[in-house]
Amino acid sequence: ECGFIFLEDFGDGLAAGELRRTIQLVSSPATVAGELASEAVCASVMLQAGPAGLRQLEEQPFFAEAGGQPGRMEERYAEFLTDGSTFSFQYETAQGQPAAEGESPASLLPVRGLGAVWVFAAALFGGAAVFRDEKAGLCGCMPPGVRQAGTGLFLLAASVPASCACLLSVWIAGEWAGWPLEAGGMAVYLLLCVLLAGLLKWLAPDENILCAAAAVWLLGSLVLCGSGIRFDALLPEAGLAARLFPPYYYLSFFP
Repeated sequence: ECGFIFLEDFGDGLAAGELRRTIQLVSSPATVAGELASEAVCASVMLQAGPAGLRQLEEQPFFAEAGGQPGRMEERYAEFLTDGSTFSFQYETAQGQPAAEGESPASLLPVRGLGAVWVFAAALFGGAAVFRDEKAGLCGCMPPGVRQAGTGLFLLAASVPASCACLLSVWIAGEWAGWPLEAGGMAVYLLLCVLLAGLLKWLAPDENILCAAAAVWLLGSLVLCGSGIRFDALLPEAGLAARLFPPYYYLSFFP
């Protein structure tokens, strides 16, 4: 991918401030690995040169021509490199403000996305359980209208505890957005999951076909909606595909 050649007069070139006489980068035109690795190589060179080497660089004409301020390189060296680290990171809040030192998010897992997939799974496999009850003859004595209403109630009975678990997990993870938004968003999402699970149950000829379809739906929901990765930022088509899965609409309630 790439390689760095330290020239014979590396030390002299570094001391004289002639950077082109120090290190030569050989890189494939089809990769950006050289540019990325250059950061680590530069940090290693600065560690070896130390403040004395930086002061020598500041004395060279190119430094003043570039608008450099005397002492600035040594100051930055002391700020970033005295602890042996190579890179420095600054974390910001969702509003673009710098995060307080030592502050860390309450949860690194996509709790809301995983919870949404769990609610959808409960509704789908609740439909599979209805198939088993129908085969056992538990619904045979019910009129057709009551039987359909009973199917909906059974799907709700399977998915409501999952929705409560999802809300509890969001609260524990510190991602709670307030009762109106949380309760309203979950109610709409729960109804959507029950309707879709009922439709799939009505279309599927038996329990095995419904479970196979549920696996496909849940895998797509988990990858595109529940993993916490914004695939639409990398591939716009992935954002369109995510709209086929209910968790996408639940997550759209929250910024």
